Amino acid sequence: MGTVRTAACLMPAVCESVSTMRHFTVGVARQWGMPDEVDEAVGLIVTELVANAVRHSGSRDVAVVVTVYESELTASVSDSGQWCSRPDPPDPPRESATSGRGLLLVDAYADSVTFDRSPHGTRVTARVALPSHGSGT
Repeated sequence: MGTVRTAACLMPAVCESVSTMRHFTVGVARQWGMPDEVDEAVGLIVTELVANAVRHSGSRDVAVVVTVYESELTASVSDSGQWCSRPDPPDPPRESATSGRGLLLVDAYADSVTFDRSPHGTRVTARVALPSHGSGT
């Protein structure tokens, strides 16, 4: 059975928390010896998800939980706010847009993304597969 490592950070849902939580997440990944491409991917993912929670959830706080187990790293971002659901997917952002690409970036860098909404808030979990180390398996 593999080793599980978990780290968590809880902050107020304010703009200043976005960069702090990115630095926390990248720092944890580096401390755990993750490859550079994983550090970069999880940093971008957490930045976008925390920014969305700060901007759109109405939550008082936001939490990040980073977990490494066997061949994957997961980053979960949780808030206690109430999101407004959209009846249709949003149109893709225009080329000149300065925002609106966050979830597209998360999808591009993560191997899978899940959204768990409840009356108590939202949790978005992104999974990043770890590169194999040539173990022959």
